[in-house]
Amino acid sequence: MIQIENYTIEKELSRGPITTVFLATQTALDRPVLLKILNVQWKGEKDLVERFRR
Repeated sequence: MIQIENYTIEKELSRGPITTVFLATQTALDRPVLLKILNVQWKGEKDLVERFRR
């Protein structure tokens, strides 16, 4: 399994052209969560990154 900060990635649920959604466990609270991650090829697109953060 992959660790990202305080989350353990369990599995990939969906992948689109801009984001990927994962089922994960928030380790501090031991609860299931969904993580929506911006795909790396878009990290330089400031407008897209700002929209994603909102």
